[in-house]
Amino acid sequence: MGIPSVSLKISVKETDAMLETFSDIRVTASTAKKNTKVRGRALVLTLRNTLTVHRSAVPPKLVSYIREHLNILNIERLVKERAGLPVYGLPKYIKTLFVENDSLQIPRGFQKNIQGWLADNNILYGFVDERPQLNQIEFSQRIALRSYQQQAVDAFSNIDNGVLVAPAASGKTLMALALIAQKRQPAIILTHRRQIFEQWREQIENSLGIPKTRIGQISSTKKQALLPVTVAMVQTLGRMKDWKGLEEKFGTVILDECHHVPARMFRDVLSKFNCRYVYGLTATPYRKYNDGELISVYIGPIVHTVEKQEVEKTQKAKENIFTLHAKHQVRSRSSSLQVPFGESLRHFPLIAKVISHDTSRNSLIANDIASTARDGNKCLVLTERKEHV
Repeated sequence: MGIPSVSLKISVKETDAMLETFSDIRVTASTAKKNTKVRGRALVLTLRNTLTVHRSAVPPKLVSYIREHLNILNIERLVKERAGLPVYGLPKYIKTLFVENDSLQIPRGFQKNIQGWLADNNILYGFVDERPQLNQIEFSQRIALRSYQQQAVDAFSNIDNGVLVAPAASGKTLMALALIAQKRQPAIILTHRRQIFEQWREQIENSLGIPKTRIGQISSTKKQALLPVTVAMVQTLGRMKDWKGLEEKFGTVILDECHHVPARMFRDVLSKFNCRYVYGLTATPYRKYNDGELISVYIGPIVHTVEKQEVEKTQKAKENIFTLHAKHQVRSRSSSLQVPFGESLRHFPLIAKVISHDTSRNSLIANDIASTARDGNKCLVLTERKEHV
């Protein structure tokens, strides 16, 4: 008498659940010594410029978790499709994962998420930190922080990756420089606008006491990385074929206006740096197409938010103090202004016109105004001629 065959029909969902039961290895405290491998290979997370794990060691449930959170739908494409607009060059999903030498590379900002998931699911793993710890640098600080600025800097004391959200005129540049001094590592500051690039150089000189000639510059006109601080244009780095080891030279990376991370070039540039600390600065962490989550994936979570009310309160208090106790101080500045044709200084209309169009003198004034304004002060500029404005 033969053995009767039995056939069972089960749903796809039940099949997936069954496969996960057999293929997913959970490691609890009681079984850790007996079972510390997944599919024959130990699960090890390696942190460099990205978080790397061998593909064959990733449990299926972790694969599902990663796909759920890092397979990010490109909302911009979806919106344009529905509006009947061309979507050429816009991928359906924003690619955040890469495979190299059979290893899965994950943006480093997602590190804590994965470690938290592994802990919640009782999966044992190894962790290898390959970020460099470069020689410490003692920065000479000339930074007097307001209370809300100091609170923001203190919030990052034990944080390696994360975002500082602060409104306009709150002094993000000062807070970032104080953060660089706190970490005592050579730093590179990434920006994408020439005006902001120059403002950083001015503020570094004023706040950290580093002459402009010793501040590294990477831009379309000059490519010279210097320690302890370099300011770089993202566009220039994105076009550079050979970084010449630049990605290993800095311990701290500051990305100004980090809400631009959803742009491919920003993500590619940021992901190349193998540094110990990565911080982003922004006033607007929420994006038009809801792709702001990419900021936390590549940099880390929002660590501290400076509220607009705090800034306004401090400014109002400062205004009140100024109104009641203001002391006038005159600072004399020398310029290279020359009066043409030997004209007498009593010929005021001509002198006023010459003053209005003197480039070096105007630059001197503009730099003084910009420096004062960056410190959070309000400026009133008086001039004789309309064309001077």
